[in-house]
Amino acid sequence: LEGILGYLIQEREVLRLEQQMPELEAELRELEDKRGKLAELEEALEDIRDAALEEQRSIVTEMLTQVSGEVSQYYSKLMGHPYYVDLALSLDTTGTKNLYRIRASGPEHETHVQTRFSNAQLNATAIAIFAAMAKRLPHNLNLMVLDDPTQSFDEAHKEALASILAEETKETQLILATQDTGFEEQLSKRVQPRKLLRKRITEWTTKGLTMGIGGV
Repeated sequence: LEGILGYLIQEREVLRLEQQMPELEAELRELEDKRGKLAELEEALEDIRDAALEEQRSIVTEMLTQVSGEVSQYYSKLMGHPYYVDLALSLDTTGTKNLYRIRASGPEHETHVQTRFSNAQLNATAIAIFAAMAKRLPHNLNLMVLDDPTQSFDEAHKEALASILAEETKETQLILATQDTGFEEQLSKRVQPRKLLRKRITEWTTKGLTMGIGGV
């Protein structure tokens, strides 16, 4: 009797599964259809990504071409490397990400700035690129913001930077933070008094800054 009962229970389960089979097959077909649509969507998104990346590379390449001459001019004014006098920005598009490379060239050789330049020369390179892009790119807002730009600079480089920034203030609003009182004085001598407003941070707490007019 137990065997017969077990057989009947199994038979009933088989009949129940057979009744559900059409529903399961329909659900499976629906899932397969969704998987196919997801695969199509993935392919379309990859095409969009590739097209956007290609357009971005085109825009960046054009941008770098526009600012390359300006970068070298700023770099020369900042008294950059005595041998590698010209800078060139390039775009590496071998992967899915854009990698920007900065090369410097001299009369006979060229090099990556990261491998040959000192901290002061690297700083001069960064400022030259920043100033050129701030001046030449389409989104130019006639505004430059610099935070402690004289790191690793000697007096000659500071004087050169002060001259450049003073020239820029003729057409551009400059917001600059510095702890270098000597550089601040050099800049104040070169900027027209009516265009210069100096604020000194007297206290810095969790509630904010306390500032006064004058000083650094």
